[in-house]
Amino acid sequence: MTPLLALSFLLAAVAAGATAGMYLAWPRRMSAEEWVMHRRQAAMGRGSGRGGMVLGLVTGDNRWLARLRAGLGLVRADLKLLDLRGLIPTAAEAELLTSLLRLAFLGAAGGLLAGIAIWFLSGRTGLPITALLLTLSFGALLPAARWLRLRRQASQARVAIQRRLPRLLTGTRVLLESGAVTPQQALSTAISVYRDPAAELLREALLDQEVRRVELQEALDQVGRVYSLEPVRRLADAYRVGTRHGTQMADLLSEFALDLRHAEHAAYRERITRAPVLMTLPALIFFVLPLLALVLLLVLSPLEGAFSQL
Repeated sequence: MTPLLALSFLLAAVAAGATAGMYLAWPRRMSAEEWVMHRRQAAMGRGSGRGGMVLGLVTGDNRWLARLRAGLGLVRADLKLLDLRGLIPTAAEAELLTSLLRLAFLGAAGGLLAGIAIWFLSGRTGLPITALLLTLSFGALLPAARWLRLRRQASQARVAIQRRLPRLLTGTRVLLESGAVTPQQALSTAISVYRDPAAELLREALLDQEVRRVELQEALDQVGRVYSLEPVRRLADAYRVGTRHGTQMADLLSEFALDLRHAEHAAYRERITRAPVLMTLPALIFFVLPLLALVLLLVLSPLEGAFSQL
């Protein structure tokens, strides 16, 4: 078997695998039976019934599947937070895995086609190493970009919540100092006045309290744990301390809001201090590296010509 024939078989296998993977991961309409099963599982609180193959991968018993589930668990709170904000259509981990697999197959197929086109246009002989490199690079680049974009959106949502939370607590403190409402009523009234991400999150905590019939601090602690928001859990601790030890809740909320503002100011000063260092990166990437590449080209090209004549 010649190397060209072996390469043809390899490329055919890669193309067949990419096509099959795209077919399995591509979204499709649910059949009537799948729709009935989906409605039953949604009524029982088990999530979506779509994506049978992907769900089988997520729920299988294997060391690699356990690592995959652990990796998806890193963005579980991010998915729920973005779903609460309405930035993504669903918070299901299987849907995220399907999207990542779809992007990986699309990237690998696009990289393979681009590598083969470059190989044919350059007129080189031998194995197309460029096609293999582009296939692996594009297959990993698109899912990584989707993953980083998801994490960045969740980080921005958390920053927006932490930035708006002190204003809500200040309004709650003003209502408490009037002496006409309880801490829970003051928080509920402040939430009804403001329209921002922090108000939406605290409204979710109050809804969870009404549904599960628990104390306000437990609902806040649960929301902070689910959405991975440490300030909300600290707020639950403040309510817990004020309830158990009879501390003035207005003073606790005032100190808590002041601590949040100080933390925001400290983070802002840190960004200002780090900005001059980060501003040198574009100069290194777009000026120093091309200049270094040009110098190396001018130096190495005559050396390569001299060594070729020996």
